Amino acid sequence: MSLRKKSAEGLKWSFLETVGIRLFSVSTYFVLAKILDPTAFGLVALTNTFIFFSEAFVDQGFVAALVQKKDLLPKHLSSAFWGNLVLGGLLFFLTYIGSPWIASLYGEPMLTDILRVHAITFVISAFAKVQLALLQRELKLKTIAIARTIAIVISCTVSIFLAYQGYGAWSLIFQQLIFNFLQTAILWILGRWVPSFVFSWECYRSIFSFGSKVMMNRFVMYVIRYADSLLIGYFLGTELLGYYSFAQKIFITLTDLINLTFTKVTFSVFSLLQDQKQRIASELRKFIDLTATVTFPLFSATFVFAPYAVPLLFGEKWLPSISIIQVFSFAGVLICFYSCFNNLLAGLGKVGLNLRIKIVYLLLSLVLIFFAVQISIEMVAATYIISMTITLIIILFYVSRFINLNIGYYTVNILKPLIFSIALALIVYLSSQLIVRITLPILAVQVVLSGAAYVGYLLVTKPNIKQQLGLAFNRKPVEAK
Repeated sequence: MSLRKKSAEGLKWSFLETVGIRLFSVSTYFVLAKILDPTAFGLVALTNTFIFFSEAFVDQGFVAALVQKKDLLPKHLSSAFWGNLVLGGLLFFLTYIGSPWIASLYGEPMLTDILRVHAITFVISAFAKVQLALLQRELKLKTIAIARTIAIVISCTVSIFLAYQGYGAWSLIFQQLIFNFLQTAILWILGRWVPSFVFSWECYRSIFSFGSKVMMNRFVMYVIRYADSLLIGYFLGTELLGYYSFAQKIFITLTDLINLTFTKVTFSVFSLLQDQKQRIASELRKFIDLTATVTFPLFSATFVFAPYAVPLLFGEKWLPSISIIQVFSFAGVLICFYSCFNNLLAGLGKVGLNLRIKIVYLLLSLVLIFFAVQISIEMVAATYIISMTITLIIILFYVSRFINLNIGYYTVNILKPLIFSIALALIVYLSSQLIVRITLPILAVQVVLSGAAYVGYLLVTKPNIKQQLGLAFNRKPVEAK
C-alpha cells in the first residue's frame, strides 16, 4: 500500500478514534460534573498534575524515537520495553513514599491515598509504549482506535456508576486506571509483539539520544499545561481549581480534538519526508489550511455559546467557569496552529530546537502565571494567549529557515474562515439578546443553524474540502528516501 493510501487510512482512523473517544470521555466528564462538586474536580486536577509530570519520564520519548528511527532492530524494541518498565516501577515507588509530603504541602490529606493508587498508572503505561510505537510506525491506527475505544467505553461506564454510588473523586481516579489497564491489555492482544529477554545498552542509548529530547519536550509541555493548576491549588485552593480545571477540560478537549487527529499522521509523514523539503512545505500548507478551517468556527462557537450552554448542561454551580472558557477560546486557536509547526520540527528531527523554544515558552508562562494568580483565574487563562503568541513568532522564524514558508499565502487563506466565523458568532450573539430566555431546544437550534451556515460557506468557498479532509496529501504517492 502506498504512503498516500496508508496516510488516508491512518487519518481516517485517527479522526474517528479522536472524535469518538473525546466525545465519550467528555460526555462522561460532564455527566460527572452534574454529580460531583467542584472541589472533587480540583482535587483530581491536582493529583493529575503530579502524575502527568512523572509519566513523561516513563515514556522517555521512546514512542516517538521508535517511530522516527530508520534502522529499527528487534533489540531496540526489547531494550526500550525493559527500560520503560524499570523506570515505571521506580516512579511508582518514589510517588508512594513522597505522597504524604505533597498532601501536607497542599493541606489535602486525601491526596496521600489518591496519589498512591493513581501511581499504579506508571507501571501499566510502561507495558504499552512499544506496542503503541510499532502500530503508529506502521500507520496501523485502526488497532489503536479499537483498543482505546473499548477501554474508554468500559472505564467511563464504571466511573459514572461509582460516582452515583458516592465515591466522589475516586470515581475519576478509577476511570483513568481502568482505561490504561484495558488499553494496554488489548494492545498486547492485537499487537502481537512480544519482547525478548534482551537488553542492549548500545541500543538503549541510540534511541534515548533522540527520545530524551522528546521526553524533555514533553515534560516541558506538561509543566506548561499544568503549572497553572499547581499554583492555583496552592494559592487559591481546590474549589477555585475545580472551576478552572472544568474550563480547561473543555479547552484541552477541543484542542486535542484537532491536534491529536493530525499529529499521528503528520509526524509520521514529516518523518518519512524529512529529506524532501519541498514536499514537506506543500503538505504543511494543506494542514495549516485545514487547521484554520476547523479551529476558527469551533472556538468562536465555544466563546459565544458558553454563557448559555454551561448553566443549561451542567448547572449553575459551574457559572464561575464561563469567563475562563471564553478566554481559553482565544488561546485554543493559537495552540492548534503551533501544533502544526511543532510536528514539522519533530519530523525533521529538530527536537533540540523544539525543546529550546518550549523552554522559552515555559519560562515566560511561569513568570506570567505567578503574577496572574495574584489577580484572578481569568488572568491565569489569559497567560496562554500572551505566551503562545510570542512562541508562534519564534517558531515561525526558525521554520522559515528550513523550508520555504510563504507567509502571504497563509495569511490570505486563514483570513477567510476567520472573518466568516467572527461574523457568524456576532449574528448568534445579537439574536440571543432578542430572546428572553434561552432554553436547551433553542440552544440546540442555534448550534445546528450555525453549523449548517458554516458548512454552506465551505461548500461554496472550498468545493474540494471533502478530499482535503480525507487525504490532506498530494495525489501522487509520497516515497520516503
